[in-house]
Amino acid sequence: MIEQLQSIWHTRIPISKAMGIQATGYDGVTLSARAGLAENINVHGTAFAGSLYAIAALCGWGMTWLKLKENSLEGSIVIARGHIDYARPVSGDIDVACGRGGSAG
Repeated sequence: MIEQLQSIWHTRIPISKAMGIQATGYDGVTLSARAGLAENINVHGTAFAGSLYAIAALCGWGMTWLKLKENSLEGSIVIARGHIDYARPVSGDIDVACGRGGSAG
């Protein structure tokens, strides 16, 4: 399924291909992705903030898509709102992971 997700990202969300975003792993709980710094560099030599946001958003979108597929559900996935805090500059390749979050109980 991760190969299908990768294909959808690159064909249906073309900026993901230009950014070099690759789905790197999925274990049923966490989706991981990576993008190279070279494709997403800013004037300071660190990752462009918009690229950081985009890869995080795509990872969340991808996790939702995977969960829909696993549960044989159909739906349109739309990111209607988002917020991100940048703790520090990213000076290497961008690695991101998306999981369920929160705690049960």
